[in-house]
Amino acid sequence: VAAAGNQEDNLTTITYPAADPNVLAVTASDTNDQIASFSLPGPQAGLSAPGVGIISDYWGNSSGFASLDGTSMASPFVTGSAALIWGAHPELNAQQVRTILENSARDLGASGRDNYYGYGRLDAYWALRFAADPPALTSPANLDWAGGIVQAGDASTSASLSIPARAFGLDPGLSVSVSLTTAANPSDLPAGILPCGDAFSVQWNGSLNKFLGLTISASGNPPDSNHLGYIFHWTGTRWILTGGGVNASTVKTDITEPGVYRAGYSPALPKQRLAGNDRIATAVQISQAQFPDGAEAVILATADDFADALSGVPLAYKVHAPILLTGSVQLPPSVFTEIQRLAPEKIYLLGGTGVISAGIEEQLQANFTTQRLAGANRFGTAAQIASALGTLGKAVIVNGTSYPDAISIASAAAQQGMPILLTAADSLPSETDTSLRQLLVAETIVAGGDGVVSPSLFTSLPSPTRLAGQTRYDTAAAILQAFPPQGNPVFIATGEDYPDALAGGTIAALNRTDIVLIPPTGPSSSELSVLKAWPGSHTLYILGGEAPVPDAAVQPLTAVIH
Repeated sequence: VAAAGNQEDNLTTITYPAADPNVLAVTASDTNDQIASFSLPGPQAGLSAPGVGIISDYWGNSSGFASLDGTSMASPFVTGSAALIWGAHPELNAQQVRTILENSARDLGASGRDNYYGYGRLDAYWALRFAADPPALTSPANLDWAGGIVQAGDASTSASLSIPARAFGLDPGLSVSVSLTTAANPSDLPAGILPCGDAFSVQWNGSLNKFLGLTISASGNPPDSNHLGYIFHWTGTRWILTGGGVNASTVKTDITEPGVYRAGYSPALPKQRLAGNDRIATAVQISQAQFPDGAEAVILATADDFADALSGVPLAYKVHAPILLTGSVQLPPSVFTEIQRLAPEKIYLLGGTGVISAGIEEQLQANFTTQRLAGANRFGTAAQIASALGTLGKAVIVNGTSYPDAISIASAAAQQGMPILLTAADSLPSETDTSLRQLLVAETIVAGGDGVVSPSLFTSLPSPTRLAGQTRYDTAAAILQAFPPQGNPVFIATGEDYPDALAGGTIAALNRTDIVLIPPTGPSSSELSVLKAWPGSHTLYILGGEAPVPDAAVQPLTAVIH
């Protein structure tokens, strides 16, 4: 921790040591939570803290104390708060303590991280609350800024709702009423779905900026190994699958809207190879397999600009939507037919009219509500998608032209509620920098090695963690190790030709699992090493045809995944 510096020192911006990426720079605020006139601003600002009229010990004064102003008066408050957190949680590392301080700060000034307050004004009380385990509460419950776990149910069926800190907003005076109660079943689950205990009504007041984790547990075991547990949401007219993919009596999914939810066991995917004649047809096959009863939303991306589709995976997971692919000028008839079958309330178009024409949008608007998410370039489009996702605190950074890395981490990013933002190798695009600031990103995960995200750029990102190896497959192995599957299915795709995997991120996320990218000759040694360590049983599914993913290449996986 270091003082950001004072203007009377003849400086105009934050300098070293506070400018070092590994140092938390602290600016000074006054008793009205305004930045002090003397406090130096800069992009390195991490936190603000009281720095005006601070009583401190003082050499040479008859009392031994004085009232002082300065960022040097502010930084000890942050140091002391870090010590309080570390004292209560000695298992944490420095980066985790820093992230807690930043995530718990009171956002002041311009919305998001700025050059004056950084992530906001330090709040020692909330920092300690954020560091503590979330409290367990009984429904109905009143939650404050720090969130908690709301529980309900009886011996036969129980449910819990995990609510992260600041899930309902940035106001420290926040009070949110949350109820989780057994509900009457509005309708039978779709044909072929075996109910798993009671339905639950989940209600809250307020809007979300983080995913909530809904867990439903029922006494008894799954009917057999060929059925997987999922949680479904009642839209008022039909049940929509939200996620799961486990052969267990406890099923978990992430939700972003109140309503009635129920767990049920669905037969495993009927096909172990999901493939069409081309990338567009493969995306349709994936949609039909995972959304047999329709979907409330559809994500439409161009089949030729991979970056838009990959950035859209977290949004697709949030709105429980398939990703379908299209040509830039005309919507393929098979895709339009699939959209009609899904009968969505809304269609998101990713990218500008140069990648999805105005004519396609007009065709869809005749029957559906549409929303276009587009920037001036792929970096801007990814930032627009991140804004629509709306989750705060964490983000994934990938090179805007290194598609294997993005494919490998897309499902994990979706499940964690992290937007996928794009960068150049050596410099952060302004659109990405703005998105990181607006979303108060205090932690970043970089997918890929030094060649795709340079060391200097890496160190400039908020609390970065790099998942990388010497090859794309070693990077994939590092991601698989960091985010092992929670669900039963595991999806396999080629790492040499990416289109078949574009639409696969959503189906993997809905099954709380991963996409494993493999070479045409079979999985790499690093991947096999990680896969051998995975606990539990898993079923392999292949995305793409025999040409890109030969059966012989998949065969080695059957020996380690079973």
